[in-house]
Amino acid sequence: MTAQKNHEIHLTPKLLDYDNPAFYVKEVKDNRDNKSQIGIVKKGFFNTRRPATFEQDFETTLLNYYQAAVPRGSYQRPITIQINQLKIQEKTDLTTEYAIVTLDADYYFKGQLIFSDKRDRKVNSLDVTNMHAAIIRNVLAQSIKAFAASGWLEKIDDEKTVAKS
Repeated sequence: MTAQKNHEIHLTPKLLDYDNPAFYVKEVKDNRDNKSQIGIVKKGFFNTRRPATFEQDFETTLLNYYQAAVPRGSYQRPITIQINQLKIQEKTDLTTEYAIVTLDADYYFKGQLIFSDKRDRKVNSLDVTNMHAAIIRNVLAQSIKAFAASGWLEKIDDEKTVAKS
């Protein structure tokens, strides 16, 4: 009898290049229904199903990612990102495997919802299990860039915005 082991995903952050870096991520809130895992992977020749988790807890992993990807500056505003869904899946057909990452995130400034983003990415290969970290980073980066380009500054009531105008 062997105990079922988790497949741990290490999310190495990478500095993002995007227009209008007027924010930093102060907090990540985990609003997912299933907080015990981020999905199921199929490992090895027999595609043994294993729960996938991050090496650290969910909120810490994502906050570390965002703080490295979007470093804090002196005039940036603090943003909270609420993750409603971050899920990975693997699907297999006769000749290939598919890795699917789904993200549903809400962006808040001082408790005010200023942007919502839903996206997914599907990648195929012979074996996709080790591709999930890169796909998650890509989906998170695309979401941040979409937020940065969303015109969110016009939606907030903030002294710095008024003074800047």
